[in-house]
Amino acid sequence: MRNFFSVNILIGLLASAAQAQEVYFSISGQTVTVSSGDRTGQYDYWFRPVPGVESPRPATVEIFDAGLGGFADVVSGQPTSGPTFALSPFDVMYELGRRSIEPRSGTPARIESTTTFTEDRFLNRWVPFFQVASDTSNGYIMRVSTDQGNDVNDFRIRISGEGASDWELITLNLSVGLYLSSPENRFQFRPLWPDTAPPTFTLSGEEDSRVYLMDAFGHTNEVFENWDNYESTRYGKDNVWAVEMTGSAIRINNRVLKGVDKIVPFRFDPVILNEVSPGTPTVRQVPGPECKVYGLEAAFRGFSLDVARTEWSIDNNTFTGASFQHTFPDYGEFAYRGLIPT
Repeated sequence: MRNFFSVNILIGLLASAAQAQEVYFSISGQTVTVSSGDRTGQYDYWFRPVPGVESPRPATVEIFDAGLGGFADVVSGQPTSGPTFALSPFDVMYELGRRSIEPRSGTPARIESTTTFTEDRFLNRWVPFFQVASDTSNGYIMRVSTDQGNDVNDFRIRISGEGASDWELITLNLSVGLYLSSPENRFQFRPLWPDTAPPTFTLSGEEDSRVYLMDAFGHTNEVFENWDNYESTRYGKDNVWAVEMTGSAIRINNRVLKGVDKIVPFRFDPVILNEVSPGTPTVRQVPGPECKVYGLEAAFRGFSLDVARTEWSIDNNTFTGASFQHTFPDYGEFAYRGLIPT
């Protein structure tokens, strides 16, 4: 995904990534306090064949810290919430539309399931849970559910094995725990269909991170408000959107986003940023060899803005690069625009 920073103060989505922080999935017992999570008690994760792969190779679904008592868990007194991980074919549980996912009625058939509690073999380590193969066209759903307990279980999911690159992980709605973050961090989550208009969400988890929507040109909107002035294109470029969360001053920060009246799927490839904003480039005028020849040059100290690929527009002409020169028809002032990819 290519995003843009414009010299007239439009901030693009992606910047340089940091590595120290981690993003977990989160599920709360149904009697947990709202400040630690929500009371849904059930989330679905889609293991989908990568588009273009007709016969995905077998792979293994592994879970890190599947039991209670790990690094990122929130346990109140004695553990009470034992999560269940259950695998089913996607088409048994959902109907896939062009840009929609609708649940089917009835109790879904399970291929297999595992319930964890405080067993040492599940804590702070990767454990293989399920095998996925090409025997279902739209892949599999792993449903993670819990009971009436008051604990919060944070865990991670990965796909491993020789066929891992044939599969991708999609989360239906977004329930995450930001582990060892800081207020200076930003976490970005891409929807599966970023070219559609942003939906509205409900937000749970009364903690100290801010959660909002951002488009490719740096415009933001509250997650629970309609983005009425969202533009699908700007400056001739396709626009996209993502969810952005700021980091936290506490060790683990659990937030839950659910689409209002619809399921919103997200690709689980979060980008972790280590600055509040990408920063602002400098632009200076560069005289040319003749009076009517002039140019501009962009510079930036850092790694988050790719000034070498700046796209300039001036005097009905376009140029690409950190700098350019142009012969103007006359003396005077000329408006310009520079789009800088991040």
